[in-house]
Amino acid sequence: MPSQAAVYEEGGRLIVSQDDTDLWGVAEEQMGRWRVARAPALTECTVNVTPKGQTISW
Repeated sequence: MPSQAAVYEEGGRLIVSQDDTDLWGVAEEQMGRWRVARAPALTECTVNVTPKGQTISW
């Protein structure tokens, strides 16, 4: 079963709902790396997905 996460606003707060996989934590980690790299353009980013997992690079 694929992992999933959803973000919604409730009472002015952002709420994250996700399954047992910490998908949102992984997304936050990657966003931090992207910011440290001075936010490269999307054309410089590569996402590779294989049966063994995914990698994001720039």
